[in-house]
Amino acid sequence: MTKDTVSYRDIMNSASKACGKEIPMLIVDVKGIQKEDIDPNVIRKIRSKGNELWLMTGVRNAGDMIDAFCGDVSNVMVPYHMTDDLLLREMIELSDSCIPAIFAERDKIYMNGRKRNINDVLKTLMNMNFDKIAVFNISGEDDDHVYGNIRDFSDVVIPYVTSGDDYDIRKMNDLGFDDIMASSVRLFPSLTQ
Repeated sequence: MTKDTVSYRDIMNSASKACGKEIPMLIVDVKGIQKEDIDPNVIRKIRSKGNELWLMTGVRNAGDMIDAFCGDVSNVMVPYHMTDDLLLREMIELSDSCIPAIFAERDKIYMNGRKRNINDVLKTLMNMNFDKIAVFNISGEDDDHVYGNIRDFSDVVIPYVTSGDDYDIRKMNDLGFDDIMASSVRLFPSLTQ
């Protein structure tokens, strides 16, 4: 998602000071996603400093989702490519604090060796009663081009803005997206210097 890394403690201290308590923070367990399993050490270390915390980790099914909620988190993001629609339906029935995370390449999503159209996937997830869906542009194309194609879903989609700069965030607002994700590491460049 970003090549820049900073220690969890440093980024949480900086982000919690700079962001209001109303802004949720997403913690991504990259190793857990790579292993397609939850790293219990990550769950034990997560502590809120007043902000709502969201966690994306190696969740594949309802049992994994329940395990992820054992940490100090209010929402769990489920990588869409690690599960399927039937399992996601079970998850949303257990908790409305479950958010699918879609990794899109242009207007396609790759899942189990198959390509699916992002608009079709978004419609399916909305029909399952998901009211928040995270979308990450992994195509290398401009965010405004990729997200511009799905702006009809701006009431539920939370796009990840790759650059994290104010200009690109404003462009997403202009496309109709109210909720936007950006890298804290990129927002606080002084931490990486």
